[in-house]
Formats: sequence, structure tokens, C-alpha cells
Amino acid sequence: MITTEEFNNLKIELTSKPDGSSERDSDNSGEPEANEIFDVWIVGIGDFHQSPAQLEEIRSLVFPWMSVDSTSMIDRSFKKLRNKGLKLRLGQNVNESLALSYESKFNAMGLVVEVVKVD
Repeated sequence: MITTEEFNNLKIELTSKPDGSSERDSDNSGEPEANEIFDVWIVGIGDFHQSPAQLEEIRSLVFPWMSVDSTSMIDRSFKKLRNKGLKLRLGQNVNESLALSYESKFNAMGLVVEVVKVD
């Protein structure tokens, strides 16, 4: 079992853009900087119909290196989300491209998603 810190570091390493990207000129074009990072939160259930297959899909998207047994962890998290109205972070310190991908996929599942830029 890995610690939370090891997990977060591994996730950052796996989802970060490789170094060597060309730097952009500051032209106020409104485009985000390449090094911006985001957290992806599930803030509501919406039309999501929880099933083992849906939980497995979420696990494979967010935690691909974890065992199938971790699906029960996600199930417990969704129960807390549903019962207590808590937010559930499923993407931490991810690049913009991955954050938008998560947002799109989770919205398609019927979940209410919030993408927040990390300061």
C-alpha cells in the first residue's frame, strides 16, 4: 500500500507535461500557461446511476494503477458524497488537458463536476 503523499507524487509525475515545452510569449492572448494545474471535484451526483461498472470505469480513469479492490473505496466515497453533500476530489494537481478530459467524461456519466485552478 502506498501513502497518500506517494500517491499524489506519482499522479503528478504521470499526468505532468514533459519538460522542454517551448515557453510562450506573454501576449495576453487569454491562453492558459502550460504549467497551470487543476483539481477536479465531483460536487454532485446529478443523473449518475451508480453501478459496479460505473465505479470500475471511474477507478480505471483516475486510479489505473490501483487494484480492482479499490473500487470499494470509490463506492464508499460516493456514499459519503450522496449522504453528506461532501465534495469528492478525483483529480488532484493535474494539467489542463487531463482536467478537461475528466470533466467531460464525468459529466457524460451524469456527475456534477467542478474544475478548480490550483494557486
